[in-house]
Amino acid sequence: MSLYEGTTGIQAQALLGRQVVENQGKSLILWYNEVGRTVQEAEKNAVLSPYWESLIAEMRQLQKVTSHLFTVAAQGNAEVFLSDANLYMEAFGILNVAWQWLRQGIVAQKALSEGSPKGDDLAFYKSKIHTMKFYFHYEVPKLKGLFERLMDTTALTIFEDETEILL
Repeated sequence: MSLYEGTTGIQAQALLGRQVVENQGKSLILWYNEVGRTVQEAEKNAVLSPYWESLIAEMRQLQKVTSHLFTVAAQGNAEVFLSDANLYMEAFGILNVAWQWLRQGIVAQKALSEGSPKGDDLAFYKSKIHTMKFYFHYEVPKLKGLFERLMDTTALTIFEDETEILL
């Protein structure tokens, strides 16, 4: 969700410009490891297979995008590197929420398969699974467009001078 008064842009630049690149990407690696532990747990349940596989595929895409952006930064053009930081943060957010839905899906699926929930409990766990599926089918596909834009080297949001606007 967007924060008003420019805060979203500031947070996006802080995420990409500081947190992700700091210590050679150590915080990002730690995050990947946390998500990986969740995926390892999800692998134990065949029902969750399409969802953890989707999450892994999108995480690999984020790695490619991040590597591409690091290359741009290494070329010394910080303005281009950070020009679409909001889109990077949006993609990062979608992945984080997908990860959290997978975690909830693991708990719900375990309760459904190992327990005998009834009534409200049954409805609760089934709704968790349904909502996880909804998120993966309606929100996660948005990453394709975000990643495509983030890999595009055309810097449309940056003008070297005002005459470029007219072109």
